[in-house]
This record gives sequence, structure tokens and C-alpha cells, in this order.
Amino acid sequence: MTQMAPKIGELYAYWLGLAQAGIPERAAFDPDAVKSLLPNMMMVEIEDEPFRIRFRLSGSKVDEVTGVSITGRYLDELAIEQGAAQFAQLHALYAACQRQGRHYIGALDWPNRQGQTTRVSLGIFPLKVDGMIRQLVVIEDYDEITEDNAPLQWYVPDIV
Repeated sequence: MTQMAPKIGELYAYWLGLAQAGIPERAAFDPDAVKSLLPNMMMVEIEDEPFRIRFRLSGSKVDEVTGVSITGRYLDELAIEQGAAQFAQLHALYAACQRQGRHYIGALDWPNRQGQTTRVSLGIFPLKVDGMIRQLVVIEDYDEITEDNAPLQWYVPDIV
């Protein structure tokens, strides 16, 4: 078993403390309690019918690595060269966390500039709004990323 990235472990411990009676309510989540992690975090809203993911907030490090501010955007509006499989996997992970009411700690392999992949560790933690899982707090760990292995940047495709 691989060791959990420290930033993910810190958010996981905080979320577990809130989740003593199950999935915590969003109102219980205090960003000041995990202030040092905010650059690596995203707050995700879940929409139904059809299922869509909207990035309510994204941290400065997330925007730096992805190459675009994703705040206010939907996952299905974003693209990456040779990254369709990764976007589909991310979409499926978000859906599973909501549907199953469980967190996820793992990694995704994103295409990089060298034509290979770079593993990005992430944690996805569900939050309830009015008793239903409607948001996810997400953290990505970029400590192993260098200029040489940086993932390809995301972009918003032109609509023609």
C-alpha cells in the first residue's frame, strides 16, 4: 500500500473529524481550519438531470497546474489534449462519491508534455447540503510535479 500524500491526509483527517455521524454537512466545513490546503483544493457542486459537475471554487495552485481558472466552470466544458479518458474517469469518480456516499483517495495519471503520464494524487470528500450529498471537497497533491513532468494544461474549447 502506498503512503497517502500529506496534504490529502490532512484534509482526510479534518473531514473524518466532521464525519463522526456520517457525511458532514457543508455548513460544518470551515475553510479556515484547513487554510494551508486551500491552494490545492476545489469545492465542487453536483447537479442532477443531467448529472454535471460545477467547480464552485478552485485554489490558486489548481489553476496554476491546470492552466485555467476553473471556478464557475463545468467539468464537461473543459478539455485537455489526449485527456478524454482522464476527464471521463474524474467524472465517474465524482458520481461514485455522491452515489455511494463515500470518499475516494487515489490518483489519476494525466498526460504530460513528454507524451507520457504524470500521476496526481487526489482526495474527494462528500458534503451534504440540506441532508443530501450536493457538494464534494476535492484536493490534489502536486508536490511531485516538476517542470519536466507537468501535466498538459486544460483549456476551454472554442465552440463553432
